[in-house]
Amino acid sequence: MTDSKLVDIVGVGAVTASRLSEKGLKTVKSVAKASLNALSDATGFPALRVEGIQQEAAALLKASGDDSGGTKKKNGKKKKK
Repeated sequence: MTDSKLVDIVGVGAVTASRLSEKGLKTVKSVAKASLNALSDATGFPALRVEGIQQEAAALLKASGDDSGGTKKKNGKKKKK
């Protein structure tokens, strides 16, 4: 499933996908790699909600065979696994 769309991410509907795209976050991978601040700014959602969206994006990437996406902390540093 390498052609995943933003609306394929659990928690992202058409309006949220449009908001993300307007801020340059046009792919599942870009959402998975974005900072929580960038996602929150793009969507207007609180940190806890965008963290869930980011985790769902990373899981979608992993399920599609692209394991290069990873969640990041608020400051942009990758979380340790």
